[in-house]
Amino acid sequence: MKTNKLLTIKNLNAMKTLKNTLGAILIVAFVMPVFESCKKGEEDSFLSLKSRDSRITGTWTLKNMEYDYTYTTTSPWGSSSQGTTKEYDGEEMTITTVSNYVGSASTTISVSEYETYTISIWKDGTYEMNTTEIPKFYSYDGTVTTITGEEETSKTTGRWWWVDSKKNKTHLAMDDDYYAPYLLKLSNKEMIWQWVWDDESEEKDQSGTTTTTMAGTSKWTWEKTDKKQKK
Repeated sequence: MKTNKLLTIKNLNAMKTLKNTLGAILIVAFVMPVFESCKKGEEDSFLSLKSRDSRITGTWTLKNMEYDYTYTTTSPWGSSSQGTTKEYDGEEMTITTVSNYVGSASTTISVSEYETYTISIWKDGTYEMNTTEIPKFYSYDGTVTTITGEEETSKTTGRWWWVDSKKNKTHLAMDDDYYAPYLLKLSNKEMIWQWVWDDESEEKDQSGTTTTTMAGTSKWTWEKTDKKQKK
């Protein structure tokens, strides 16, 4: 009898364990799609307790910018190109342009400025972008000229919205078409904008075919500095 009781107890414990395991599997199977849906941008965190509307609203300060763009034209007379890079570390912006034209020597021009960028994105669908610029130096083929100038400020206001509002909410649009990025990352503390250009066109005439290519990438990394909403 004792043996039968022990077997019965073991069977009950085994059934409970199996039941708990199956329950856990069902919970994971149900919750996993919800967790995965929180990851929209390529660098988004796996899970966020806040909606994308809640995460994007607030005031953001630009901390880093990377920009690399090349424009190339190839014609029967030769090939010309112009490449531009921008580097920003949260304080100083350096823009370098290298030009190579048919029949001309290569030139390199660099401009450096102290700059700040902030953008306030409000839940009522409006935004405000503020920038400041102070010239630092200008360089032409290695010859540097120091620039002294007053601080210039600018403000852009308008409306913002999600291009894909019924789907992933990864593409932002604004009244100012210049700011229409893909959100590579959106957390409550950090936001990364990204642009990718890759275009090619051809034009034919009596002289032959001219091919133009435009390719580049840009990435802006923002840090949230104020979570308050506009009153």
